[in-house]
Amino acid sequence: MRSKEVDPNKNNKPEIVLHYNQTKGGVDLGDKITREYSCVRKTKRWLHRLFMEILDMAAPNTYILYVKKIPEWEQGNKSKRRKFLQD
Repeated sequence: MRSKEVDPNKNNKPEIVLHYNQTKGGVDLGDKITREYSCVRKTKRWLHRLFMEILDMAAPNTYILYVKKIPEWEQGNKSKRRKFLQD
């Protein structure tokens, strides 16, 4: 468990806050990537909305795995993630 003591050298913030601020970058980047090419549409059916949200989360993950598996695919193409999603 992390201590509750504050660090006077770091603006009197608790250690847990400092740790969170150092490690939150991955979540923010994931949210940004997901927003760029979203398939979510306005709907009154919550199940459709849930399905579209799951697709939005799965798309960047499958792209990362695909590029790791086949690194030479579309090498040099700046919009290869868009091409991947369209395919």
